[in-house]
Amino acid sequence: MATIEIDGGRQNDWVAVPKALLIDPRLSWKAKALWCYLAGSTETTPKDMRRAGRDSSRAIRAGLKELKEAGYLTTQKVKGVLHVGLGLPGAQQLQLGDLDKVSAARAVSSEDIELRRQFDELMRAYPPRMGAAQRPAAFAAYKKQRKDGSLHVHMVAAAKEYARWCVAENRAGTQYVLSPARFFSSEWHQWYERSSAPQYKTTAGGMKIL
Repeated sequence: MATIEIDGGRQNDWVAVPKALLIDPRLSWKAKALWCYLAGSTETTPKDMRRAGRDSSRAIRAGLKELKEAGYLTTQKVKGVLHVGLGLPGAQQLQLGDLDKVSAARAVSSEDIELRRQFDELMRAYPPRMGAAQRPAAFAAYKKQRKDGSLHVHMVAAAKEYARWCVAENRAGTQYVLSPARFFSSEWHQWYERSSAPQYKTTAGGMKIL
């Protein structure tokens, strides 16, 4: 049975988990749980990993692949032993026993974590559309707008106003809803202005009242 040695893992009753991993939308919960299992071990085998949960070997390999592609895991085989390194994308290698390094890793990604949290809120307000949401392009557009000084609350208001209009026009869930990337790049400004404009109702006599 092949041995897997984990660099950064720690044999302990508790496992410190970076929040960046928990809220990363690219990862399945299966992959996140596998990271936690590895972080709580200094050595394991594929058989041990299968015994620790109900997933198949295929599912475990798929979860490990997710972690590797997202940058949370590196592998290197030395003399028949597979060395697994745990880390955070774009941050220094994470040694769970070193609290200073944990804090530094969290600090590196804290701004991006908050932006992603706000972006998720924005997407929940956005009307559903037919086809792929193209979240990476939409997030890039949102991030640029925020960098240019746009306020998150204004963009949420714009998304909600556009969603109301789409429902009223029976466009929600169809291909006629603008792609989020296009909306957040430029179109949202007019919908924010519309959301903040006074709402009038027309009486039977043709008068407009608030």
